[in-house]
Amino acid sequence: MSRIRDAATGERGRRIRVGLGALTAQTVGGTAAESGRALDALVRHAVTAEKSGFDSVWLSEHHFAEDGYLPSPLVVMGALARETTAVDLATNVAIGPLYDPLRLAEDVAVVDQLSGGRVILGLGLGYRPEEFAALGVDRSRRGRILETTVCTLRAAWSGEAVVTDGRTGHAVPVRPLPAQTGGPPILLGAFASRGVRRAARIADGWIAPDLASVAQLARRLEILRTRRTGPAVPRRTDDVRIHRRLGGVGGGGARAFPRRRAVPAVDGAGR
Repeated sequence: MSRIRDAATGERGRRIRVGLGALTAQTVGGTAAESGRALDALVRHAVTAEKSGFDSVWLSEHHFAEDGYLPSPLVVMGALARETTAVDLATNVAIGPLYDPLRLAEDVAVVDQLSGGRVILGLGLGYRPEEFAALGVDRSRRGRILETTVCTLRAAWSGEAVVTDGRTGHAVPVRPLPAQTGGPPILLGAFASRGVRRAARIADGWIAPDLASVAQLARRLEILRTRRTGPAVPRRTDDVRIHRRLGGVGGGGARAFPRRRAVPAVDGAGR
């Protein structure tokens, strides 16, 4: 069980955490029977990953896909919370602007309690116009919405009463609180430099996309290093986690949703 963990030691003895994902439960035909089998297989893959020594399991999110691409990662994480005991349960990524911030705070807190404090929340901007249109969210404001969501999550998980930006009414407490003090780590996925700066400023880590070269990755890591020294909203730690999918570089082809193979991913922390 420890062979993967024993082998994953990085520079200066800092252990690199290895996860499995992103798991998407995609099918060939999108039938109900196929989706049932795919979701069952996803749970079994997560259990096998834990038994094999992986540190984490990562789930992705998209909506209205004919191949059944997973639309509800938090629901599946609730199931995994009861089927596993040690692996972290993470999203790469949940589409932050498509969630009501207070409901997201509640749902994540419940899953964190069910799992005994094993949730990592990876959020992204989203990009597909049809998802935003169908769910009634202004795509042009997704950056601002994501930042508001992160701030709302932090406040809600601190125990204070909160009200979502732009709404009227009494501030409300979010209960239950997460098992992790201050809430689960929040990672932001980003490709553009602006998004990486956002991750450095308000998040606990950055989820790196597939990039064309090591030089592109190095430039974004430099942004993380420099921006962590400036003003920021409260974070769990001054360290920054970096999550990177292993495998090839470049895009996934012409399909909107390339069928994803479950591949290892690495997760580390640095100053």
